[in-house]
Amino acid sequence: FDARNVYETNIGTFSAPGCQLIDPKTRQFTDIPRYLVERREDLVAAAQGKKVLMYCTGGVRCERASQLLRLVLENDASSTVKAPAE
Repeated sequence: FDARNVYETNIGTFSAPGCQLIDPKTRQFTDIPRYLVERREDLVAAAQGKKVLMYCTGGVRCERASQLLRLVLENDASSTVKAPAE
């Protein structure tokens, strides 16, 4: 799971044989909760029985993104992760 902003992912990404890249192509970090809520079923299916690796540029964004992703994959995201209102 690539938690970086789209301008950062445009610079480059990592690839590894057998690993599926999940890039939400977010403009800003606050787009990630909405992405996780809207695509929860797809993310859970893609991660089932697999280890999920996440990367970003570091700091609080990484910590927050990893916790949000964990909530979505382990719990009912509709009650734990709220997408920001438009």
